[in-house]
Amino acid sequence: MGVYDLTLCPHHDKVLITTTKGNIMQITVGDTYTTAKSGVTGVVQEIIEKPFGYVLRLDVDGMERFTTV
Repeated sequence: MGVYDLTLCPHHDKVLITTTKGNIMQITVGDTYTTAKSGVTGVVQEIIEKPFGYVLRLDVDGMERFTTV
């Protein structure tokens, strides 16, 4: 999936991802998220805005894990 645009909502509780094909995907705090490369699944705890995009802080079986979006 190619990413065309990322938009962080005002309360920093969700991010909207527009793909190069025009599809819109939403990631919200509390959602279950699976990482693309390693296939690890966790619950989104926080969405952090960075200059290069966004970082998700996940809870994976009680352990903290960070992944980029």
